Amino acid sequence: MNHDLVFRILLLACYIPSQLIRQYILRKNPHAKTVKSVNQRRELLMYRIGVGLFVLPIFYGLTNWLDFASFTLPFWLRWTGFGISLLAAVVLLLSHQALGANWTGQLNIQENHVLVVRGIYTYVCHPMYLSFLLSGIGTLLLSANWFIGASLLIWFWIMYLGRINHEEQVMISEFGEQYETYMRSTGRLLPKIL
Repeated sequence: MNHDLVFRILLLACYIPSQLIRQYILRKNPHAKTVKSVNQRRELLMYRIGVGLFVLPIFYGLTNWLDFASFTLPFWLRWTGFGISLLAAVVLLLSHQALGANWTGQLNIQENHVLVVRGIYTYVCHPMYLSFLLSGIGTLLLSANWFIGASLLIWFWIMYLGRINHEEQVMISEFGEQYETYMRSTGRLLPKIL
């Protein structure tokens, strides 16, 4: 079997389940009432761009349209990319599992919103962002395609840097000292060590 075909199949195996899980969870709570939104237009734009960009690996896996941006990597690096992509999918799943109905895909506070500090959130304040970062790195290595990997990483950094402070301020205004204490005890993207 062609090695490139194997890597395309592996990328699809990492992406399609993750996206199906996200859509399932989003549709699971369609009647949640938003009580607070921040930068609604920007949030919707970044969400739509993100959804569009996360379709790129599917195009890569099913077509040769994006092959113009391919480059050569040793097999061990591409397999490392698979491991990182798999880890990204697991972190995303654990994030959604812990958040449940609190997740909306945009910076909103829902009616009956609770502060989630269980599961993966015990260790990291923003594991979903961690999963996006890992996904971008893993995709770049696994696909050996600049267009896909760079697009996901650029989107991640624009979204993350433009959103993280606003998100934390919303959480502080909603949960006060409880969230501030939580922030001090956990890392933003990686677990705090001592």
